[in-house]
This record gives sequence, C-alpha cells and structure tokens, in this order.
Amino acid sequence: YDVQLELPEAQLIHGTYRRSYPEVPNYWNRQIALTKARGYVETLAGRRVRVVGDWTGSFGWSMGSTSINHRIQGTGADQKYLALAVLKNLLTTYGAQFAWDLHDGLYFFVPSARTKEFIVEALRRLDHLPYKEAWGYTPSIPMPWDAKWGPSWGTMKKFAA
Repeated sequence: YDVQLELPEAQLIHGTYRRSYPEVPNYWNRQIALTKARGYVETLAGRRVRVVGDWTGSFGWSMGSTSINHRIQGTGADQKYLALAVLKNLLTTYGAQFAWDLHDGLYFFVPSARTKEFIVEALRRLDHLPYKEAWGYTPSIPMPWDAKWGPSWGTMKKFAA
C-alpha cells in the first residue's frame, strides 16, 4: 500500500489494537484451539472447511488464519446464500435479474418502474431471514440490510423509503 512503517511503529499499533479489543485475540485463540481439536472450522450455518496439517510448519499461519476467518467470512457468505434463496421468487414477481455478488453485497437489475417497490419488499424479507429454519440457529443480534440504487455503478445512492 506504499506505506512506510518501521517495525517499532507496527508493534505499537499491533499492541494498541490488542489492548483496545482484548476479546478479539481471545476469540482468535479459542477459534484456533477449537479448529485444531476438531480438524475443521464451521460457519454458524454449519458449513465446514477441513483444516489439518502441521500447525508448527510453514502453513501454520495460514491454517490459523483460516480458523479465524472462515467462521466469520463464511457465515457472511452463508447469509448471502440464504438471502438469494429468499429473494428468488421475488425476482420473477418484479421482472428483476440477479446480476452478481461482491463481498457482502448482492446486485440486481430491476426495471426502473418497479425499482422502489422491489427494494422495499426485498429489504422487508432480508431483515427477516429464516435463520432458525435454515441454520437451526437464531443470531443474538439483529442483522439489518441496506440498499443503494441508481442507473449505474457510479451514480448509486443510499435508498430511503
């Protein structure tokens, strides 16, 4: 990223982060220990990735990173898959088409005349995803969705009903 950073400054930033958010390193340690014991890491929806090998070898860091990140990022992906399943019939109703997904975003082509009503209905459904039925788990916090819209990528604006 073209950032000039000396090792002492990097160590200071790293230490400050760990002191400011002590539960994050605790999560890292718990997650790695659990993955080592099981031989896999699992998303909240139950999707697993096998993580086995020499934890002290050259791939140890990668295995630890997978242990930490898959549970978080994989659960986000599971949430997108569930969202797409819930929205599938809505696309037909509104003449919309799924365009692509990118990171934690879903993108659709929607006829201009129906865009606002599509977004309102999509957000209503997305804010009430059937986690318990699909995953056997209900998140302990709300996970609301938001939307942007516009005729092109560069002109999209936050949707306000």
